[in-house]
Amino acid sequence: FRSSTIGNDHNKKPQVDKTSKKRVQFSNLEIREYTVGLGDNPACTNGPALTLGWRFEQSSSISIVQYEESRPPRRNKNEIRIPCRIREDRLLEECGCSMKDIVSATMENKRIQKQRRKSMNNSLIFLPMGNILVLPVKNVTEKVGRKFSSISSSNINNCIRRRTVS
Repeated sequence: FRSSTIGNDHNKKPQVDKTSKKRVQFSNLEIREYTVGLGDNPACTNGPALTLGWRFEQSSSISIVQYEESRPPRRNKNEIRIPCRIREDRLLEECGCSMKDIVSATMENKRIQKQRRKSMNNSLIFLPMGNILVLPVKNVTEKVGRKFSSISSSNINNCIRRRTVS
């Protein structure tokens, strides 16, 4: 990005040289191997979660071109997931976790998942008119899905007003 002022008048806006283009280039790829530990991610639905540690080993440096030419094909979602048993084995053998730690972390994740489901089902819906409709989100989405195509927007507003008043 280049800019310049016209003449000696500094009160004028700088002119932008539109011939220069912004470019970004990468040359080398640094590959690091991080330690793995027992995680606390409640998105992990089955078994213990893994997390990356802070320590790492610099394993190699390679040019982007070489990496792209030699890397294996991209993996899909199912190939990226690590099965529960393998995660448990890795935590026990490589990380020194006890089975008690693994079970405890798994149970805590389940507790958080249950709490999130409960919270989502008891959420408040704020309507455009400023009223609050207190219905579980699950019920609202089911009702809207069934009724929306057969009810006009004015009927929806009347229906919502009746529910919030009573």
